[in-house]
Amino acid sequence: MAKIWVGKSMRGVILAMFSALGAAAAPAPLAVVNAANYVSQIAPGSIASAFGANLPADSTTTVAICGPDSSKACAQATVFALSATQINFLVPAAPIANPAIIQVTHGGTIVASGSVPVTNLSPGIFTANNSGSGIFNGQSYDQNLYSPTFLPGSPLVPRPVSETSGGGPNILILYGTGWAKAGGLNSVRANIGGVAIAPDYAGPSASPGLDQINVKIPAGLSGASSKLVNVAISFGNFSANSVQFCLAGQDPSSSCPAPNPAPAPLCNQPLPGIAAPYAPHGIFMLQFPGQAITPAVQANIMNQSTVCGGDIYAVWSQIDSGNGQYNWSSVDNLMAPWIAAGKSVNLIVWGVSDSVPNNGTPAYVLNDPTYQSVSCANGGSTTLYSYPVYYSAGYKNNYKSFIQAVLNRYGSNPSVGYIRFGVARGGEAFPTCLPEMMSLGGYSTIAQFDTAWENYIAEMTAFQKSALALLPNSSGYTVQLMAALNQYGNPIQHNVISFEAQNAISLGFGFGSQGLELSDIANYNGGKPCTSDWCANFVLFAGQGPLELQTIAASDPANAAGGTGSMTTLLPFALQLRTQILEVYVQDLQVAYDPASANYAKYSAAYSQAFQSAAAVVGGR
Repeated sequence: MAKIWVGKSMRGVILAMFSALGAAAAPAPLAVVNAANYVSQIAPGSIASAFGANLPADSTTTVAICGPDSSKACAQATVFALSATQINFLVPAAPIANPAIIQVTHGGTIVASGSVPVTNLSPGIFTANNSGSGIFNGQSYDQNLYSPTFLPGSPLVPRPVSETSGGGPNILILYGTGWAKAGGLNSVRANIGGVAIAPDYAGPSASPGLDQINVKIPAGLSGASSKLVNVAISFGNFSANSVQFCLAGQDPSSSCPAPNPAPAPLCNQPLPGIAAPYAPHGIFMLQFPGQAITPAVQANIMNQSTVCGGDIYAVWSQIDSGNGQYNWSSVDNLMAPWIAAGKSVNLIVWGVSDSVPNNGTPAYVLNDPTYQSVSCANGGSTTLYSYPVYYSAGYKNNYKSFIQAVLNRYGSNPSVGYIRFGVARGGEAFPTCLPEMMSLGGYSTIAQFDTAWENYIAEMTAFQKSALALLPNSSGYTVQLMAALNQYGNPIQHNVISFEAQNAISLGFGFGSQGLELSDIANYNGGKPCTSDWCANFVLFAGQGPLELQTIAASDPANAAGGTGSMTTLLPFALQLRTQILEVYVQDLQVAYDPASANYAKYSAAYSQAFQSAAAVVGGR
């Protein structure tokens, strides 16, 4: 197999991640991706590429695949090719830890290291221009001959492939990596030129790490002239990068058109460079409870290519009347217009309303004999409002039943990207009425309460994971679970925030913050914590799970000091710290796309460009 080097444009994208994080510490940072499509995810037995700066490129350089526990033995990888910025290597076929820590060693010293998610499959198809898109780097079997799909040169010239030879269809042979463990053809789907067709073979080739798919060209695709045809391959939940070949026309004199430029990344496809490529990603509009989709929103925002979908809220009391009786219309009706627009939704579940008084908890729960509550003033008011003691049996056991019901209904719905269950007020994870809750529980120090709160978070998130795992799932799709990072206490209990992040990643959840604001940028650059310490945890866990950010309030297009900040400033900062789910207020999208917005005339160009630039990284449609 020839050496596979990434093109200049993709190398620049990946290497740019290093400069965004400031000066490198020892060992230097390393970005590890699938060598075919540059998605930040690898599989056992696949070919991977590691990107860095000033990497050693001599025969004493080794690559090891380690688990998060560095005290255990690491597995050595077979190195295929070396340069100062890229190392291609074969991932060992034996099971490896997720995430894997990839270490580059030179002269006995670890000189570069990076983390990468690991899954059983991570399919990527090699392309002729080494970009992950365009003409696939493979062969056709036509007229009893094996022929390449392109002619070398600059630019590359696609070679016309005939639909048939003699009495039978010709066969495309695609090479890639990451699907050796697909386990036969039952889960493999191919689509050529819009026609679904079953492959004849999908598995390893004769070369280590190099996988192969053989699939016939469907009859009836060719026309008078040669044309480029799209090829899509999927393995259950995992999709390979879309590629092309040139299908010969019936006119033998017609030549192949030039390959299309690389398409913009899509909301529903795995993307290279983001933290969790197969998890939800993109820009989503917040649709708070009671907020209807107006005709103007539907016309100006829902159909924008930069908007991947909406965040909608499932309020417990609006759905659950007790005794196993559920009315899902409040959620289904909110989902319907997004699905009709070809978008997806994320569900944020409220067990307690974010507004006052609490109207999110069902009456039957409030009347449960084991239900406990505390009361405190809220939001500067002197009025006392009642909230559950979240970890009391009367609240959490009833809420678990509702969590199971939500997952039963939406956990395998491919129109739902992620579900985040609030384990406290709203969709969050901070204790309401902290002093009163401590007093009721007999906690004399906040450290004692921290332990109880961490135990509660661990119990509720572990239940979510186990409930999702028990779903009967014929579709093969499973939603992503997410958790919130929140701060509480004076001083702020940063240890609990760290626990929230570590716990989420250990369970396969993503996590995020709903507190992005302009001051976070100054704090991060000054070495201070961001709101809820999200910046430090994003840096620590980048590449190990999906990361989500929501602004603390609608943005300020003028970017005035002390305010939320402008999208032109906030979005690049969020992307710098590897955010892949960006959640924005409808007012911000109206600035960009709705002429009726008061700020449209002055700020539309800047905001629409900011959203376009972000979508180019995290996906659009």
